[in-house]
Amino acid sequence: SYRTFMIWLTRNADRFLSVHINSADSASAKGTETLYKDYKTYASVIHSSSLSGMGYTKGSSYDEALYSPGLAVLRGTKMMSALAEMGFISNSTESARIDARSEAIGSALYQSLCNSFN
Repeated sequence: SYRTFMIWLTRNADRFLSVHINSADSASAKGTETLYKDYKTYASVIHSSSLSGMGYTKGSSYDEALYSPGLAVLRGTKMMSALAEMGFISNSTESARIDARSEAIGSALYQSLCNSFN
């Protein structure tokens, strides 16, 4: 939420990671996306972990994108920041996969966040 984002900004955090589940009009939409502002290397690490957490491989048809769209939640950050879209809730197969792999997703993202300090 915007309120949570503002807390991060005022606390001088070192990293910002926003995790989302995507949705689309098409039930066949699939894959993970990672959005970033200035820190492509950080976003790339987060993206790899997103794929791993979902059980997908880099370069597969589920490896959707790593890009910088200029979203407000990323524009206002001064720290390393990324927004991870784990998959599409509008795709019943992918939605079930997100549910079944939530612990693996969380663990993979947590490890990548910790490793980003090394």
